[in-house]
Amino acid sequence: MQKKTYVRIGILGILVLAIMIRLMHVPYAKYENETARDIEAALKIVEEKELRLAGITGEGDETSQQQSFGPAYYYIIGIFLFLWKHPYAAVLATVTLSIGAILLCYQL
Repeated sequence: MQKKTYVRIGILGILVLAIMIRLMHVPYAKYENETARDIEAALKIVEEKELRLAGITGEGDETSQQQSFGPAYYYIIGIFLFLWKHPYAAVLATVTLSIGAILLCYQL
């Protein structure tokens, strides 16, 4: 086997392991205030066609240490919520983004 084949098998193994780790404990995940806020904002985009032009807003959120991708995060979650209106859809969105990040790092 060529070296490229071993590298591809290794990357595939890393991706399978990453997917398993991220999805193994999904039923036990906590949906706290931040997650509920994000899902609610994404559902407003999907159901009420309310376009969001700002990321996290509100006085309590300004002191939060949470990182924000701005409104793009809500639209990405909204795509998954459009297909499946369940809190797990938001989890699947973040899993998809993290797996995409692994692939992107490999391509670099």
